[in-house]
Amino acid sequence: MGRLSGERFECPAPVLPERLGFAGTDVGTPAAESTAHERLTADRERIGPVNLVAERELAELEASGKSNAAERDELVEAVHRLRGSIGTLNREGRQRLTAAFEAVDGHFRRLFTTLFDGGAAHLALVDSDDPLEAGLEIMAQPPGKRLQSLTLKIVLPPPLAGDDGGTYIERMAQLDTRQKLEILADAAKYDASCASSGTAKRNSRDGKGLGSTEGMGICHAYAPDGRCISLLKILLTNSCIFDCHYCINRKSSNVRRARFTAKEVVDLTIAFYKRNYIEGLFLSSGIIKSSNYTMEQMVEVARSLREDHHFRGYIHLKTIPDADPELVHQAGLYADRVSINVELPTVSGLKRLAPEKDGTRIEGAMRDVKGAIADNGDARKKYKFAPRFAPAGQSTQMIVGADAATDGEIVARASTLYDHFGLRRVYYSAFSPIPDASTVLPLQRPPLMREHRLYQSDWLMRFYDYSPAEVVAAADDATGMLPLDIDPKLAWALKFRDRFPVDVNRTPREMLLRVPGLGVKAVDRIVATRRWRRLRLDDVARLTVSVAKVRPFIVTDDWRPVLLSDRADLTPLVAPKKQQLELFAA
Repeated sequence: MGRLSGERFECPAPVLPERLGFAGTDVGTPAAESTAHERLTADRERIGPVNLVAERELAELEASGKSNAAERDELVEAVHRLRGSIGTLNREGRQRLTAAFEAVDGHFRRLFTTLFDGGAAHLALVDSDDPLEAGLEIMAQPPGKRLQSLTLKIVLPPPLAGDDGGTYIERMAQLDTRQKLEILADAAKYDASCASSGTAKRNSRDGKGLGSTEGMGICHAYAPDGRCISLLKILLTNSCIFDCHYCINRKSSNVRRARFTAKEVVDLTIAFYKRNYIEGLFLSSGIIKSSNYTMEQMVEVARSLREDHHFRGYIHLKTIPDADPELVHQAGLYADRVSINVELPTVSGLKRLAPEKDGTRIEGAMRDVKGAIADNGDARKKYKFAPRFAPAGQSTQMIVGADAATDGEIVARASTLYDHFGLRRVYYSAFSPIPDASTVLPLQRPPLMREHRLYQSDWLMRFYDYSPAEVVAAADDATGMLPLDIDPKLAWALKFRDRFPVDVNRTPREMLLRVPGLGVKAVDRIVATRRWRRLRLDDVARLTVSVAKVRPFIVTDDWRPVLLSDRADLTPLVAPKKQQLELFAA
């Protein structure tokens, strides 16, 4: 005690009562006090550290708990009121939709009988009692014809959260793979660049790996609007941080959203291949989080297919121009073909309809891919087992009809892309009006025939040695548009009649390719045959599919169509005959 008194209180033990203010009679013997001190010290050690402000903190927590409980009660009440309001909105929406349907049905009945001068027709909601989820069936019977029907699906935004208590976000999180596939396969139909021609042949016949590719390409399905859709042509996600005016998946679009994981895409591809549904995968995506993050997910799909599953089938990746060039390079090492969309034919159109995208960056990414393909070709000449880089090359796609670009401008742009970036294909996609469209977009889609004529023009440049100027010359001088009623090759021949007819026995191959009705194979047969004999009209007929279209433009030993070639009404004679379409043609 004496030692403790001196160390802690700096005074001898006898004066402690006076210094600390307690009665000296209460102090026991030193031994007793020492024992009591040790006992109390041990008790304090067992208790451990003591929070001196615990009482104040407890009071604060109790007050906060009461406040949170009050807020929770308010939120619960607000949720109940909101669900009631949503239920009211949904009920009113169903009532209004039903009323609108009845009005449209009445107008349709009257319009049908007026157009067909009789008959009967009506509309019906099918497949569901809920008009928001029902399909639409058209029943029509023109006069003297059998009753025909056509079933459509009404595509509406999903109803708001209703009495079931679920929310839209919760339903998104609960989508299974089948539902995701339905959404993301439908969202991919606007990507036209899905052909697999030009890829290097690989197969698993040696017992190694899974899948194979042939030069003939993968299987495709055709949508009702005429678009070619691969059996496994999907988006990784249709969510996007960009807000391009023409895109159905733009940030502001009110569409159902879904997202695959990389593993889900891999599992789908392998499962579909084993069921003999597909030969390859076409994968595109909206931009989520960032361009690099999205590109990493797509590369992971291709990597897993190639390395983890030894998949030898065809892979086409739609790359992102803003992504790190190293990620695009990795995509080329795993994919047979990569593509980067130029989106629109003109720079002004891109700035107006997709201001978040940069045409310079897009062309820079395409130039990098072209350089990588060239470097890989040089490496494979030196090293037999050098890894392949996009053996099927790169392609691009542009939207037709969303801006004011003419067919002449589109053809010139395509020619520039072929020359500068070594593209295998340029794809053309006719603009399709989308829900809640921006006011800067056209109200109607361009005719699909315009898209078809552009593909024909593209074919002429690639396989018939037409220059862009020759193709553009076939367009109307005032509008710059290609004719829709006849193909570009025939339009060019009719516009330059002074160059016809040509003698099939002497005309060079380049000019024979410009004769309407003569394809590349037919021209090669003619050139090969005339080396050992003179050709007559019957010979040409045997070497071609149809000689009727060819006759006004050629001369043979027994055929000289001088009067026919000079006729003012030649166009109706050689143009395709118009056909009456059926009401519900397949």
